[in-house]
Amino acid sequence: MSSISNFFLRILNKISKIQSTGEVIKLLEILKVALSRTEIWAVLNLKSQSNLRARYLAPSLTDGLIQMTIPDKPNSRFQKYCTTKQSKILLEN
Repeated sequence: MSSISNFFLRILNKISKIQSTGEVIKLLEILKVALSRTEIWAVLNLKSQSNLRARYLAPSLTDGLIQMTIPDKPNSRFQKYCTTKQSKILLEN
């Protein structure tokens, strides 16, 4: 298997560990531009921000599918989230 195929298998394996692949793909699609937690919450039309953190942001950050724009200050009021190179490649295919 090529290194690219191995890369995609690792990414898909990571996504499959997250509760719902569809939710993660939806998150990645809206993060084509950097958005704040409140903006993501509004676009996804979720009931609570704790649900957003637990089911979308935390798993995606852990798996390297999204990143913080200010990683040194995770609690900054200016914090935004954007996709990583890996997730952009995943969305293209």
